[in-house]
Amino acid sequence: GSFWKGTEDYVFTNPEGKPLKPDSVSSWFSKFMKQHPEIPFRTKEMHFTDKWEAFDWMYKKQLGRRNLTDEQFRYICKSGGIVGLNFHRYFLKDDGKADFSDIEKHMEHFLSLGGEDNIALGSDFDGAEMPYCIKGVENMADLYGYFLSRNYSEELLRKIFYNNAERFLKSYDMT
Repeated sequence: GSFWKGTEDYVFTNPEGKPLKPDSVSSWFSKFMKQHPEIPFRTKEMHFTDKWEAFDWMYKKQLGRRNLTDEQFRYICKSGGIVGLNFHRYFLKDDGKADFSDIEKHMEHFLSLGGEDNIALGSDFDGAEMPYCIKGVENMADLYGYFLSRNYSEELLRKIFYNNAERFLKSYDMT
């Protein structure tokens, strides 16, 4: 991901994100890199005047609307990883007028790449601007119902809404 190290000596994972001390990110990333020598990591030093300039570069210049390339997603699938569906309304739709159908398009893209066992609810309830149809976790039943009405199987929905994340969390140990 991209990180902003501001004057307060914090690293942010998104503009509204909770600050993390640089040492905790560096420690986690170093441990992850040692556990996964097969992943080619590239770093690039960038200088921004503030976190909003960094955010603009990250989302508009670097990766566009999708924050993973198809190649990166396929690698995550192959390695047994997991990717959360992003509910941020401006990620889903340029004008921000996103709804369940836009989440469905996002999900369909990952499914078309073979991600049935590798996608889960991501949501970003901790700071993203949600589509008008999602006020919080209480609307996940509505999203589930929407997907059922669009003829997605209950087996697939159980994977995306619960089982994939549970499998991943039980199998991945960072200690």
